[in-house]
Amino acid sequence: MHFRRNSDGFSRLCCKGVLGYRDTDQYLNIPDRSAVFSHIDDKKEGLAILLEVGSLTFAYGKRNVLNGINLEVKEGNLCALLGENGSGKSTLLRIICGMEIAEKGGVLLSGKNIQDLSAKERARLTAYLPQRFGVYFDTAVLDIVLMGANPNLKFGQTPTKAHVCRAYEALDYLHISHLAEANYMYLSEGEKQMVMIARCIVQGAPLLLFDEPDSSLDVNNRYHMMQVLRRLADEEKLGALLVLHDPQLALAYCDKVYLLKGGKICAEIEKGVSSADTVEKGLRQVFSGIKVYENEGELFLGYRRSL
Repeated sequence: MHFRRNSDGFSRLCCKGVLGYRDTDQYLNIPDRSAVFSHIDDKKEGLAILLEVGSLTFAYGKRNVLNGINLEVKEGNLCALLGENGSGKSTLLRIICGMEIAEKGGVLLSGKNIQDLSAKERARLTAYLPQRFGVYFDTAVLDIVLMGANPNLKFGQTPTKAHVCRAYEALDYLHISHLAEANYMYLSEGEKQMVMIARCIVQGAPLLLFDEPDSSLDVNNRYHMMQVLRRLADEEKLGALLVLHDPQLALAYCDKVYLLKGGKICAEIEKGVSSADTVEKGLRQVFSGIKVYENEGELFLGYRRSL
């Protein structure tokens, strides 16, 4: 079933190779930060910092969820956030997006205090993929993906040819361009997940915040999705904070892995820096039965099952 046609005949074939349309000034305009972020070295490796979380604390009523969280995401870096169910991973992403307000500490997006940003300004700096997304109406996949362009449009403005081009490009990245005219409601959960990832790509924000983006994907698509994110990080200098449950997937593609336990970052693993022993020690703080093996510089995981 076809729901949408390009009125100007703009072909997806002419979209190949067109660059993204983000404003790179967002990467470089980093003003002085308050003392709460003094733990971060923003000159390291010459990479702009897209996200800084400093001494962040949050509670639901009397239940403390996050206690003194410090982390950062630089441009061109994929960072994973691993932790047990209920450890506060999703809550942290919601705070970074401005959907929840921290009791203490702060969040900077490209050097700007999140409390000083409007919802539209935040959407231009972060593309958020929640665990569940509320689309419950018949519409074409392409139209869903083009919704990602909304933060960059003026009131009443429709997506431009560049946006349409980027939408087809994102669908092609994820190997679902054949679904562009399909009814979103008829897709499988895994296909819907890929569509929403494409929408986040079209949004053009320098920072991706994905909450379990692999949850509905089969093994092949999990790794392909991570390959796409790795490509965007390497070629377009996107940064990402990804909530994942698979430590092997995180170690294979991410530059840094944060482990969350008891409301605190209990360990950090840095690719190419942390030894196999350090990785195993860090992972075991969350995954008690895990074993790390190293072969030709690559790390592989095993799991000892307790009876």
